[in-house]
Amino acid sequence: MKILIASIFLLILISVSALGSADLIVEDLRLKTDVIEPKESYHYMLYLKNIGDEPAITRLPVNIWFLDIHEEPLFPSSLTQVLTGREITSNLPPLNIIKVDGTEQMVSAVYEENHIYLAPAESFEEIKKRKDSYMIRAESLSYTPEQIKNDLKEIETIYSQKHEQTMEGYYLQLNPGETVIFDSENSYKEFAALNFPVGELSINQLEVKIAVRVDPLGEADIVKENNYFSKTILMQPNVIQGPKEETTKNRELNDANEYFAFAMGCTNIQSREICVYGDDPNIPDEEESLIISVDGVEESYSWYGLFMAWMYKTFGDGKLAPTKTVNGVDVSIYDNGFKLRFED
Repeated sequence: MKILIASIFLLILISVSALGSADLIVEDLRLKTDVIEPKESYHYMLYLKNIGDEPAITRLPVNIWFLDIHEEPLFPSSLTQVLTGREITSNLPPLNIIKVDGTEQMVSAVYEENHIYLAPAESFEEIKKRKDSYMIRAESLSYTPEQIKNDLKEIETIYSQKHEQTMEGYYLQLNPGETVIFDSENSYKEFAALNFPVGELSINQLEVKIAVRVDPLGEADIVKENNYFSKTILMQPNVIQGPKEETTKNRELNDANEYFAFAMGCTNIQSREICVYGDDPNIPDEEESLIISVDGVEESYSWYGLFMAWMYKTFGDGKLAPTKTVNGVDVSIYDNGFKLRFED
């Protein structure tokens, strides 16, 4: 009987979806700053549009990540949810929706405890996990073999195709042709700001690729081919050249021959190859080391020694080791990076 009811429900939903469907895309992601510094957080405006021919009832689930640095998250964040804390509220900050005619309207998402949507068919692995979970419960409750057989068949029938699913969250309706704008600055305690990476050691600007995928689990959008968006942004170097006063990012740099860096990797400075890296963790050693090299000439620093110098403030002023000359370049290590002085 359950299978019959589920099949009728699916037929109704499929027949409706055949007439039209919602189709969410990412139009743009715009950072609310002109200059991007490594290790800093910035707010952004995310533009999501329904280009389908049916309304999308959505909690705006998205994945946002940095390509080549992080993996795509397994589960998306609901943009409506991050507008508030964990407590259920009716005073959710409104979102700006741009209508088809260009007018704008502020709309607040509404909380639904059991929102029903048509979920896509699950993979073989996902169905197997459901069956394994069911069998643990069935064995503990001493189900009969006949009941187990019927229930496993029902699991296979329902979840191997599009099926009814429930979700809790804050939902809004985005009509065909409308665009909703999410401003991360309105998120709860500004939680949704993007935390930019340090990047590989470079005296030049770095390219950072931001990726966004809207509705990755198909909650409101059955069209999956156009849900992905990426954008390349230029980030300032993580090697700072003097002269420059001391800041939270760098020590004082007296002239153009002094540099301060706070990343690992290799870069060319004044026609010299500077590399910063750790020793190979696969090679047994007495202790792990930080290695700084100049044109292949290496100087090693014990991580343990640097930590103890930091803890006991051995050298003062945040310095973690005595200044050493490495192949003609003076190297000083601090608690927030390392300073290089080249010959005049």
